[in-house]
Amino acid sequence: MSHAALEQDQACGTWSVRRFICAPYAADESGVMGPVGAIPQCPWAEAEDGCRIDKHGFRERKTGPEFPIQVLHCVAHKRYFTVYPVGHVPYGRVRMAPVEPGGEASEVVEGEPAASWRGTLF
Repeated sequence: MSHAALEQDQACGTWSVRRFICAPYAADESGVMGPVGAIPQCPWAEAEDGCRIDKHGFRERKTGPEFPIQVLHCVAHKRYFTVYPVGHVPYGRVRMAPVEPGGEASEVVEGEPAASWRGTLF
């Protein structure tokens, strides 16, 4: 899933689009969290662009997910981009909705309907 968020350019005061990808995350055999499945194209792709995506590394975040998130590189578009877990966005401090990194809805505690929304923007 591809998304765009607004980012202000401090140098000239203009607005630009910050493109990013959201994907479900899961732990591998060694316990490292990463996107599930292959990311077929980058956020700059147009229809059947033919992106070639390489893994670049992981980026620690001070806020948001409590694990490093994947950074990928599109060779065709010569761009790096971050793959955010479902429910997270760039510069987001908390989840947008009560979902687990894999995309499943968080468990709702009986008798506490608002509990699953704690720690989210809602």
